Amino acid sequence: MSVLDRRELVTPTGVSPSRIGGLDGVRALAVVAVLVFHASAAWAPGGFAGVDVFFVVSGFLITTLLLREQETTGRLNLPAFYVRRARRLLPAAVVVVIVAGLAALAVGGDILVGLLASLFGIVTLTQNWVMLAAGNDYFAQAGTGLFDNFWSLAIEEQFYLVWPAVLALGFRSGRSPRQGWIGLAVAVSVAVPLAMVVAGYGAAAYLSTFGHLFGLLIGVWLAVALIRRTPSATTVTRIVGTTLIAVGLLAFGAVSFSDLGAAVERQTLTSLAGAAAGAALVVGCVLTTTPRPHLLDAGALGWLGRRSYGVYLWHLPLIVLADAALPALPDLGRLPGRLLAVVLSVGLAALSYRYLEEPIRRRGFLATVVRPWPGRLAGVTAVLLLAAVAAGTALLAPAQTSVAALIAAQTSAEASPVATAATAQPRETRTASPTPTTSAPSGADLISAPMVAVGDSVMLASKRALQESFPQVSVDAQENRQLTKAAGEVTAVLGTHPQARVVVIGLGINGVGSSQDLEQAVAASGDRVVVLVNVSGPVAWADSVNRAIVEVAANHPRVVVADWRSQARAHPDLLASDGVHPGYPGSQLYARSIADALRSYRP
Repeated sequence: MSVLDRRELVTPTGVSPSRIGGLDGVRALAVVAVLVFHASAAWAPGGFAGVDVFFVVSGFLITTLLLREQETTGRLNLPAFYVRRARRLLPAAVVVVIVAGLAALAVGGDILVGLLASLFGIVTLTQNWVMLAAGNDYFAQAGTGLFDNFWSLAIEEQFYLVWPAVLALGFRSGRSPRQGWIGLAVAVSVAVPLAMVVAGYGAAAYLSTFGHLFGLLIGVWLAVALIRRTPSATTVTRIVGTTLIAVGLLAFGAVSFSDLGAAVERQTLTSLAGAAAGAALVVGCVLTTTPRPHLLDAGALGWLGRRSYGVYLWHLPLIVLADAALPALPDLGRLPGRLLAVVLSVGLAALSYRYLEEPIRRRGFLATVVRPWPGRLAGVTAVLLLAAVAAGTALLAPAQTSVAALIAAQTSAEASPVATAATAQPRETRTASPTPTTSAPSGADLISAPMVAVGDSVMLASKRALQESFPQVSVDAQENRQLTKAAGEVTAVLGTHPQARVVVIGLGINGVGSSQDLEQAVAASGDRVVVLVNVSGPVAWADSVNRAIVEVAANHPRVVVADWRSQARAHPDLLASDGVHPGYPGSQLYARSIADALRSYRP
């Protein structure tokens, strides 16, 4: 995500400068949404759509700049364009990578896992593809990488490399960009991620270049449509423009702060809605631009917008560092540290803007030619520090994260001898029937009754404790399992364990599910007692899932709720660094919450 300074929309030498007011404020609102999303996704589940607003603005500004250059000079100076992009993007990004990388080496541990691959992705402008190849989930905030926010920079930089060259080639062959063809490209770019989601490739829909081009192409289409048709400033155009700004702001606010983005299957729709809101804001700003300063550019909003590129670069590495270095607090978790990181990112972005970005953007990389040695020394030092970060990461990075190691240890560990003896009974000797006995068991009886537990990685990390606490439990847990698949998983596991009298369902940490999904899982359980384990973790959909669990439990006398969330919040020290997965002592609390729920059951 590059955030262009408003003054950068200036045509080449000899051409009257042209600025579009209001875009600083648009960028500020977009970056605030992203900040809130990463600080606490529950506050702004769709805040990630701010990136799509940036994409629209960027595609519009870059294309407008190139079209004006062609109209004025009769050619596109691609080398000069790429130099300007490098001046604008590289200095701040290099400093962020060096500072955050050295801090990560000092912190050590999980934060180094995958960092070397990220450094490769940043250097080669392919971070989005590196994340995709590694199987990273951008929305799994518990496992966010140090430089995961560079995925959007990679897509935008790939766009900068290709689109100006395509445009120049078209001009040289006597062809100017046509609205119709670009409109068709926009339609295809919208259809591609939707098709990917339907086909089950949600991560690719979000992270791949082809899946996330729509915002940039919408900006291109707007630039082509408006470059020769910008109406004169009249009362009518200002009213239309103001209306579009108001609609865009309302739409973007609704997208950012509603639960739309919390659903895994609706994340692409959220991004598309964000791009649509961005398009309305851009057109509104064009129609309301006057010689006077634009209202959206005034005060703190404009100040933040002009520094939003640095804020975006700094905020996520600092949040990840704060998560790794600072302990979680009871009830508050890692929120205080994340808020501190956000404040620090604004301060560092302000310093970067004043002392690094603006001087280089105005004077260029060779501005130190009068005093060459400081410039050369700075360049050599940056290269050596980047090499040091890469070498240190290669030497110090663990083979896997502590969460992965924890899950592996818990799933491979033997249950206690008593529990093992209790569960060693051959399946052939157990009484098998398609439905449990019709007698009404008490809560205490259910603890020792045959049961199945269907869950995700949180349950997988608790497998040993479950086997020790419930003598006849069969645990079927997998990483990344979704609540939306609960009914099918319950049906499958009961097909091999029909004698079960209790069904424990521990799903929801990997993505939002609805009460309908839970209802279907309860129906698939037949007449058995069902325990729904609520979720705890720094994910946007936690509250939504927990509300659905309470709602479904209230509708069924055979359904009880295991309050894992309260246990996890009261004992954050017993969780892994991601704030989601329990270690062995924490997994005992996970099992205890299920036992307490069963004891509370009244037939």
